[in-house]
Amino acid sequence: MIILKIWELEQFCKRWNEKLDSYKQQDLSADFDKFFTAFVIYNRIYNVVEVVLNETGGFTELKKLGLIEKNRNIVLEKNAATICVAYYLQQHTEELLNKLDKEINTFKNAIEKKQFYFYLYYGKRKRTKDLELLQGLNSLNETEKLSSLLCIIYHLRCNLFHGEKGYNPDQSIILRPAIICLTEISRILLVKLRNHENL
Repeated sequence: MIILKIWELEQFCKRWNEKLDSYKQQDLSADFDKFFTAFVIYNRIYNVVEVVLNETGGFTELKKLGLIEKNRNIVLEKNAATICVAYYLQQHTEELLNKLDKEINTFKNAIEKKQFYFYLYYGKRKRTKDLELLQGLNSLNETEKLSSLLCIIYHLRCNLFHGEKGYNPDQSIILRPAIICLTEISRILLVKLRNHENL
């Protein structure tokens, strides 16, 4: 049963958005802080999306499509942040991708030019996995494209949280578009959840 009321979620997001807006500097330190803050908001929202999908039959559809494991009643954190959100936003995907086209191109260039690596395992670069993300970003399937974008953002989060991302000014090149993406995706998710009749 969905027990989280939309106003509670909105109040949470309001507080953290105020924190996000409080960072006025345009430097690496602020970019790190903004990304962490924007991801806290996104994290809270996608956990609600996971509950909504579970209670409205979305998991059944995702299992039929082979996108999540059939023997699980809950999804892995990564899948909640990527596959579930991409599925939930299907009706808004075209609008969202058009709005974030510049940011998506920044990520494409970063992978193509080996400027940044998103798949890192104990510091080891996984070029093949990054190329899979690039393929997804170039896909004509909008849901796949959005899912790849969300994977990039999720891996950025993992790399930062687990200390595998270097602390140097070049990181702003990908942190700033990631912050824009997180902010816009969270905004659209909140609007869609606000219209959910059971919240």
